[in-house]
Amino acid sequence: MKSKCIFGSALILLSCMAAVTAAQSSGNAQFLSVDEAQPVLRAMTTKLPPDLQGPGALTPERWANWVHKEDAESRARLDRGEEDTLTNLLRFGITFTKEYRIDDAFLLRYGQSSLVNSFAENRAHDLIHAMASQNANEGIVHLRAFLEKEGFSFKTPAGQQKIKSYLLANLARLRDEIVHYTGAVQKGDRFQLFQDRGISLDTNL
Repeated sequence: MKSKCIFGSALILLSCMAAVTAAQSSGNAQFLSVDEAQPVLRAMTTKLPPDLQGPGALTPERWANWVHKEDAESRARLDRGEEDTLTNLLRFGITFTKEYRIDDAFLLRYGQSSLVNSFAENRAHDLIHAMASQNANEGIVHLRAFLEKEGFSFKTPAGQQKIKSYLLANLARLRDEIVHYTGAVQKGDRFQLFQDRGISLDTNL
């Protein structure tokens, strides 16, 4: 499993580098072709991902299908990482609110405790107010841009209510993930802790 992850990461990284280079030079992103990937493919013949194994040649079409699938999954994890960053800001941020932080003990009670529900609601309201402000700091502006990219709007009360529902839904998701991951650790399945996690863009690669 580790070898598969390393292989996949290497090829996706190479593909992304090619896409970035192409985007910078021509404005059109392009993925690494199967011919360009051959040095890596030959070096790791016995450790290919399942989608690249099996009978038959690794055709350009088969390669392109795999690259696009992996790219979509990686982008989904990046978006999930942004959601996690936003949720952690909601939980622990101190610059935009005076409410209690939502530590793990409080988080596990979210949805069941009127007290925790109350300051989670207040934190969400305060965070939305901060993101809508023209004087927001760089980090909050980045997260506001992420929400706007996802189709949310800060311009109307209805739009802000949708953002609030989104923030609190992600808080509930994180609560459920903690319960799930705690069970995985107890079962000794530590790999499960990371294989589906989001990748935050504010983390050093």
